[in-house]
Amino acid sequence: MPRRAILAALLAFVLGASTTTSARAKVASPLDAVRALTAARAKAEIAHDRDAYLATIDPQAPAAFRDAQLKSFDGLSSLPVKTLTYDVRTDLIGDLTRAVDAKKYGGAPVFLPQTVRALQFDLDADFPGLDDMWWTYVQRDGRWFVGGNDDVSDLGLVASQQMWDIGPVVTARGPHVLLIAHPGNQDRAQSLVDTTESALATLAPRWTLPWAGHLVGFVPNSPDELTTIIQATVDVTKFVAFVSYAFEPETLKATAPRLYVQDTNLSTYGSAQQTETLVHEFTHAAGAGYTSPFTPAWVQEGMADWIAGNEAPPTAPTPQLGAAPPRNDEFGAGSQTQIVRAYRDSRSLIAELASLKGSGAPFDFFKSLGAEPIRPGNSDYVVDESLKGFGLTATGLVAALHGGG
Repeated sequence: MPRRAILAALLAFVLGASTTTSARAKVASPLDAVRALTAARAKAEIAHDRDAYLATIDPQAPAAFRDAQLKSFDGLSSLPVKTLTYDVRTDLIGDLTRAVDAKKYGGAPVFLPQTVRALQFDLDADFPGLDDMWWTYVQRDGRWFVGGNDDVSDLGLVASQQMWDIGPVVTARGPHVLLIAHPGNQDRAQSLVDTTESALATLAPRWTLPWAGHLVGFVPNSPDELTTIIQATVDVTKFVAFVSYAFEPETLKATAPRLYVQDTNLSTYGSAQQTETLVHEFTHAAGAGYTSPFTPAWVQEGMADWIAGNEAPPTAPTPQLGAAPPRNDEFGAGSQTQIVRAYRDSRSLIAELASLKGSGAPFDFFKSLGAEPIRPGNSDYVVDESLKGFGLTATGLVAALHGGG
């Protein structure tokens, strides 16, 4: 489930922001100065230099903001960070400074561009994860500082909040997985390492496309904490785990996939069922590099369930499956029963494709959907174009399933 559906909101905001950018064209942009500030902040975080990090925070910021920033620094410093950079820009969504109430900062000059953190842990896949920070920068005596992070929350642009922002974190790790948890949950995280390693070993002979084979996971203390971290728009209590990633805004290539465990549910499962669940999630991780915004949920979830079920043959469609595959919203909205039906029908559609065209067909279809992340047409069109090579369309595949293959 890609984490940042926020991209659409950002693009929609471009038109509103462009007028402001034009109106400010004659004013010197602080962009270079702010980029130097965030580079210094990243350097301090990598070096675990708390004093240098503190020097990037607005000296007049409220104590609560300063303390939260230092909590984030301390938490991240306890983790095995491989790379960390900040990308500060105004070319994608414009300058959002007009959204800031200048009185909040005592009338000092302020600046609110887009700030994205690229963070890679040492067992992440080949790319970093991306986090929107939405920092407001404030100038004091000619110097720029990080002054706030909630000035555009009313616009639906919410700053990233990770587990280390919420409280102290510890790690549990195996050869192919790094799990991040809070100290009181370390024993459970360590036991999950064995389960995740077993799931990765189970996946290896089933997933035939190259991928990194390792990843980072998070074990939040509660569903509420998980909702905050992944900025969920669905009820996470209906699920047991997620793999989340973003799409890099310029290339639309997937960023590092990360595992998020909803352990209130997963911990109630038996060992075999936990492993099968994680095989499903790791299929999402393995497939991240082959996806694009054109890859619909029914293909993502159907592929993952088909792999987790060891490529089982199709089952009869549910009565709710009409002439088209399940819509994206059916995997998060509705009752638990309705969500399960969407997963089951999607699995059967992928299995039907394998039954009709061979076990390699789902993989070829999956790759084709993500081969060109920027192209004309919508997702339905791209699905049909990708199925053409098999002599099928989406409705034709559904019809074949209804006809018993």
